[in-house]
Amino acid sequence: AFALEFCTRHGVALPAAQRLRLVIEELFTNSIRHGYRGECDAPIRIALAMNESRVTVQYEDSACSPLQATNTVKRVLEQFKPHIVVGEECSDASLAIAPILEQAKVPMLNAGSATNQLTESGYKYVFRVNAPAAQFALALLDGALAAGKPRTVAFIYESTDFGNSVSAAGKAYAQTKGLQVVADEAYQKGAADYRS
Repeated sequence: AFALEFCTRHGVALPAAQRLRLVIEELFTNSIRHGYRGECDAPIRIALAMNESRVTVQYEDSACSPLQATNTVKRVLEQFKPHIVVGEECSDASLAIAPILEQAKVPMLNAGSATNQLTESGYKYVFRVNAPAAQFALALLDGALAAGKPRTVAFIYESTDFGNSVSAAGKAYAQTKGLQVVADEAYQKGAADYRS
């Protein structure tokens, strides 16, 4: 819908606008279906710009991949020379692009990555506006403690910077609350699902 609205605002003929909408829908659908295998919580960015009589589409999908995020940020820095970068949303990818942005002296406003390492690394150009991973862990355990009197806790998490940061903070906090950690199980991102 946003593509058609954009085209209407900029006087693009309806047949061309409908073709553009189809291209964007196909890009998005293919990213979800083939890149994420149907499950996506990573950001996909689509930007439209009008240059004279031509619509330019910028489609960015790092798939939370540090390599893809690194390649994208290098290209964006060179091509667009932004004064600020908003994103990356995933901790692994954010950690990969932070040193690049630091070297370029371009601030990164980060609203999604929660790994503690992102702000504990001493970067001067990284600004996080969401809670760090340690706060996630404290809130989860405080909620569990408020709901009852658990004596044990099991940590099951994705082995990513985010999952590792939350579980490490959670295990430390659990000890201060007298909870016994009975399991500490990390699984690999993208691991097969063997539910019956």
